[in-house]
Amino acid sequence: MALILDIYARVSRLGDDRQRSTAGQVDDCKARIEEREAQVGEVHIDSGRSAWNPRVKRPDWERLMSRLEAGVTGGVVVFDMARFSRRPIEGERLILAAERCLVVLDSEGEYDLTTANGRKTFRDQLNAAAYESDRLSTRVKRGKRVKATRGEPNHSWRPFGFEPDGITIRESEAVVLREMVARVLAGENQDHIVVDLNQRGITTSTGGQWSRESLKQLLLRSRNAGQIVHNGVMVGHLPGESILDD
Repeated sequence: MALILDIYARVSRLGDDRQRSTAGQVDDCKARIEEREAQVGEVHIDSGRSAWNPRVKRPDWERLMSRLEAGVTGGVVVFDMARFSRRPIEGERLILAAERCLVVLDSEGEYDLTTANGRKTFRDQLNAAAYESDRLSTRVKRGKRVKATRGEPNHSWRPFGFEPDGITIRESEAVVLREMVARVLAGENQDHIVVDLNQRGITTSTGGQWSRESLKQLLLRSRNAGQIVHNGVMVGHLPGESILDD
């Protein structure tokens, strides 16, 4: 019987042109399977899923591992090991499954996980991927702190009450924000305020409707009082007048 190999493809962020698309990864993997004169099994794709953050669930990766561990498929082909995982602990799970002589391929070579040299090469690749993710995380955190101390928002959307720079006050929304705060302080029910805002056609900064949670987050935002908070610590003040006083 022909060898059956599954395919796994992944991208961390959707729309990121710097990454090989999942469709391109699958095409490369199919070419590798054809070189081995094997057959394509199941194709597993996790789009917009980090392989470094342990809190992120990758359902297709879990299905792939279940098939490998159950011996349903003869192995897996990935574009590169960084697509498979950036966590060495997950690599060990594949090494254990490989005791059944699974075939593990990427776009450039094959990993024989039944030998010491093969396991070392495989682990080195995963350790390198984990190291790059750790470095990137450190740079991102440092960049966010620098932006916070400058008063720049770390969000990808415009804060309600401010212009896109996160510093200049948008007075038309600041008036609404002060109104909402005054109503809450006067004891008005927040659900009533949410309904009122939506009926009046007043939207969030992204153009959506208000909810109890989005209202709560806005009212408790330190930026409204000109305070710059990063990781729970106040690191500075916005220049000029604030929307609300302390």
